[in-house]
Amino acid sequence: MEPSQLELPFPAQYYLGIYESALHWSGRSVPITTLSENDEYMTICLERDYQPLAARGTRLEIRPSPFQQLIGLTLSDIVKDTTTWAVELRSREGEWIGHGVVGTKEKFGKRIA
Repeated sequence: MEPSQLELPFPAQYYLGIYESALHWSGRSVPITTLSENDEYMTICLERDYQPLAARGTRLEIRPSPFQQLIGLTLSDIVKDTTTWAVELRSREGEWIGHGVVGTKEKFGKRIA
């Protein structure tokens, strides 16, 4: 009889860093909970305050940029890639908020606050 392996579907823990101006990201990041996810957008909830930009519990949509869509990157590719691709942040109503970086703790290295 072949040995079997139990696989538990733990969701990946992602973090979000928000660009605080067009070209400046402070290096701070917050843990997020993924509420829904597909190749076009991800709905997330902030697990900690990201002052002065957003409060804990804020729900945002993360979308790939038009350039990323043009070259065929899916949102799943962008989030799991170790390179720092900037994504678009939108309100639940679709209003553009800014840009951010989303990924695992390893992607951010020692920049996690």
